[in-house]
Amino acid sequence: MDPLTGVADVGELMAREAQLDCCARTAEYGSSYGLALVDVTALREINKRYGPEIGDAVLVALAQRLRSIKRDACVARVGGDEFAVLVDGCGPHETSQLQRLIRQRVNQEAFVVDGQSIAVHVRVTARTGPNHEFRSTQLLWAVQRSDQSERRRDFEQRLDALEKVALASFLTEQADFQTRLELVEQQARIDELTGLLNRWGLQKLLPALAAPYAVAFIDVDNLRDLNKSQGNWAAGDQALRGVARLLNSLSPQAVVARWGGDEFLVLLPGVAASAARDGIESLLSRPELHLRISDLPVTFSGGVAYAATREDHACAMERAQQMAKEAKDAGRSQIWETC
Repeated sequence: MDPLTGVADVGELMAREAQLDCCARTAEYGSSYGLALVDVTALREINKRYGPEIGDAVLVALAQRLRSIKRDACVARVGGDEFAVLVDGCGPHETSQLQRLIRQRVNQEAFVVDGQSIAVHVRVTARTGPNHEFRSTQLLWAVQRSDQSERRRDFEQRLDALEKVALASFLTEQADFQTRLELVEQQARIDELTGLLNRWGLQKLLPALAAPYAVAFIDVDNLRDLNKSQGNWAAGDQALRGVARLLNSLSPQAVVARWGGDEFLVLLPGVAASAARDGIESLLSRPELHLRISDLPVTFSGGVAYAATREDHACAMERAQQMAKEAKDAGRSQIWETC
């Protein structure tokens, strides 16, 4: 249970979804369920204007309001400013209705806290399960990725609008400093070359992600040779973008980050290490997916480990990195799995 709001925490939510997923997959005529991610868009501004105590009170009131929208739903706090609403018996149409209802009840009805009327705005992203691509759906991951993409689009639109205003009015230095600072902070989480999360962005996301998951560490094999082939960085950049696209294609639920210069990290929720290895190996073995820069193939080596709990993450990372190094030393273009 979340100590502040009294609703479920991430672990309770994931356990409930696992039950719904099992029932949905074994039902004779099939069934479904929906999950809505509710993201408070201006909690920082509320804390800054009214104080953190009022911000906490708003979160408590929001949790109660989400509970009242659908009494049989599982409501959980899954991040500092994020809640999830999990509802059984929700098909795509009902999930869309739930999404609209949450937006209406939260965005159009102010919260009264200590006699103050506070407008709270949320972004709501929703998906329907089960997802038959993997044995375990863990919709929260998929919805968080969709929300992350939406945040990126919002950021780009806000940045574009801010630049246009600055150019039109020559007021760049007078633009709201806090707004620009927040935009820079959001931008700093994204790798500019590949569009993936960078290492810092992944670290910011990790606390909201629930185990178990497979951890894959990927190292591009021949980046230096690719760069030498054209005498500049263009070939290597093209190869990195290509590998990023391949890894992103593994699953809609995969969390993919650029870890270093030629290194990537992939987290696959609810997927065993052996299944993750098979999926990544298929990217190397299927001819239609092969990457080439001029006459040179683009390959990568990798290691895969399994994190059964959140506390296993660091250890799984170390094992995956070691496996990637051994796979590379053994001949490259292969994926090794820890025992």
